[in-house]
Amino acid sequence: MTHSSRKHILTVAMGLAIGLAFAPTSSSAQGAGRPPAMVTTMQIKPETVTISEELPGRVSAFRTAAIRPQVGGILEERLFEQGADVKENQPLFKIASETYEAQVDNARAALTSAEASLDLANIQLDRARQLFEKKSASQQTYDSAQAEAKSAEASVAAAKATLKAQQINLDHTTVRSPINGRIGAALVSEGALVSANQSQALATVQQVDKVYVDLRRSALDLLKMQKMANLAPDSSSIEILGVDGTAYEQKGQPIFTDVTVDEATGDVTMRVLVENPNQDLLPGMFVRALVPRQIVENALLLPQQAIIRGVTGDARVVVVDDEGKAHFKNVVLGELVKRSYIVTEGLEPNETVIIRGQTRVTQDGAQVNATPAEQPKQ
Repeated sequence: MTHSSRKHILTVAMGLAIGLAFAPTSSSAQGAGRPPAMVTTMQIKPETVTISEELPGRVSAFRTAAIRPQVGGILEERLFEQGADVKENQPLFKIASETYEAQVDNARAALTSAEASLDLANIQLDRARQLFEKKSASQQTYDSAQAEAKSAEASVAAAKATLKAQQINLDHTTVRSPINGRIGAALVSEGALVSANQSQALATVQQVDKVYVDLRRSALDLLKMQKMANLAPDSSSIEILGVDGTAYEQKGQPIFTDVTVDEATGDVTMRVLVENPNQDLLPGMFVRALVPRQIVENALLLPQQAIIRGVTGDARVVVVDDEGKAHFKNVVLGELVKRSYIVTEGLEPNETVIIRGQTRVTQDGAQVNATPAEQPKQ
C-alpha cells in the first residue's frame, strides 16, 4: 500500500471517530422524544374529619322474657309457631283448667252465700233499730245487730277477693306473652306437668326490633369520647359493621357506660342502642363498631394509593403545579381514616396530587399529562 493511500484511510477513520463522539446517543434521543407521563390527579381540600376507633361488640335483645307458668297443672296445648313473631298478651300455652274452674265456681257460691247473710244482717239491724227507738229492745241487742251486719259486710268483701284470686288463677291457665317479640323453640312439650314459678322456662320471647350492642373500650378512650360528645353532640352516632365489614343502615346511639372498670384490662363496657327494623342484628351475634374518638378540623386527606414509600419507610407524594410539572414532596402522615391518611406536614391546602401513575414520573420538574379523578357523589 502506498504512503498516500494509508494517509487517506487514516483521515477517513479520524473523521468517523469525531462524528461518533459528537453524535447524540440513542437513549438521549429517546428521552428527547418521550411524551409526558399520563397521570390521574386529585385536589386535596381541607375538610372536617371524624376519627373513629373500631371496637368488638356483642348483640343482645332489647327485652327478653322467659315464659314460666304461674299456676301448676298438665300442659295441654302449645298455641304458637316456633320461631314466629308474637304480640303482647298473645296466648302461648294452655294448662288444664278444670280444677281452677271448680275453684272459681266454689268462690262464686261462697260470695252468693255471704251476700245473702249480709242481706239478712241488714234486715235484722233495721228491725233492731226500730225496736230500740220504741224502747222495746235493749242497747245490747241493737249493738249486736250492728256488729252482725258489719261482719256480714266483711264476709262479702273477703268472698269477692277470694273469687278474684281464683279467677286470676284460672286466667293463668292460659300462658300469654308479656312482650312483643320473636319466640324461640318450645322447651316443654304437651303433656308435661308444670308448676308455678318453676325454674325451667316454657319458651323465651326476645324483642329485637331494636337491640343493644355491648362494646368494651379503655377508660382513657371513653373520656376522649365524652369530651368530643360535649363539643359535637351530632358526632356521637356509632356505625355498626357486620362480620364481613359491611355497614348496617341503622346507626347506634350510646345510652350508658358501666360504672365499673375491669381491673385486669382497664376496660369499661359501653352499651349502644340500635334500631333493628329488618331484624338483621340477632342476639348473640358478633359485630364491630366504629366509635367516634376525635374530630379534626381542616384536615388534608390523602388517598393511600397516592403515597410512595422509600426504602427507609419515609412517605412522599408527587404534586402537579399550574404549569403541569410534577414535583416530589416528603410528607408526614397521621391517622388512617377510611383508606386515606391525614397529612400533618408537607402538603398545602388545595394542592394537586397524583393518585395514579406517579411511578411514571422519573424526575422532579417533569412535564405530565394530568387528568383529574372523578369525585365521589355526596
